[in-house]
Amino acid sequence: MSSNDAFPVLPQWLTAEKKNVPVKLRPFGTAAEDLAVSFRMARRPELISKLLVLCALTADDEAIDQQFLLDLPVSMRVCALMTLAAVSDSSPFSWQVQCSAAACGQQNEFDLTAEQITSLAAEQLGKEILSTVIDGVRAELRRPTGRDQMCWLTQSAATLGEAMVQSVLVSPPLDALLADGQSFDSIALKIDEAMDAFDPLLSLHVNVLCPQCGASTEVSPDLAGAALERLSRAQRVAIGDVHRLASHYHWSESEIIRLPQWRRESYLEMIEAGA
Repeated sequence: MSSNDAFPVLPQWLTAEKKNVPVKLRPFGTAAEDLAVSFRMARRPELISKLLVLCALTADDEAIDQQFLLDLPVSMRVCALMTLAAVSDSSPFSWQVQCSAAACGQQNEFDLTAEQITSLAAEQLGKEILSTVIDGVRAELRRPTGRDQMCWLTQSAATLGEAMVQSVLVSPPLDALLADGQSFDSIALKIDEAMDAFDPLLSLHVNVLCPQCGASTEVSPDLAGAALERLSRAQRVAIGDVHRLASHYHWSESEIIRLPQWRRESYLEMIEAGA
């Protein structure tokens, strides 16, 4: 197993006494069920779960329990998703950013690799719980999970903020902090500040220097969005391969998609060459 198809390392507190722990990722677009994934219609947490369920494997190539993947912290799910996207295309992920200087406004580009992103997440993963102080009250926080995100999808705009705070607040209960005289906005702000250091991928900020004027622009790249776009592109390529091979050789979709990538490419090269 090469480094680019290894599932991001999971902390001991998350995997202790767990079976069927993911250790690797098969390339997306190499199984018939990959072609049935709808990137346009699915809500993002559901789509990420679907992709990881399809492609995450144990050391013995066994499937992973979907419940385990739902209980992964959001940042670990993003790392796994970006690693999966890098299996099919190992180039860095790129984003466009416009210089914030009024006199400049130049369009620039910055890159991040899957390895850089997973390394950033790993810095704090040794801790399961964060102990912090919210306006003089000792509090404990945990990372939000995929299951939390699924719950948030059911909330209205009016209740979403409270649901998110309650998800990560281990103790004391939110009601106790509110009864202590703190406002909800103050509590939420303190939690956001603490989580920025505890789980930096939740709201990653990158300062991009403009090569034209030297000004620094702070941006928040959509990590999961970049990975999903790359995986969607891999699916479109696989569907295109199936179309060309089926049109030429009249093989079925399942027969074509099961071909090793090098054989699929060899047949496509022969078609291009007019063989």
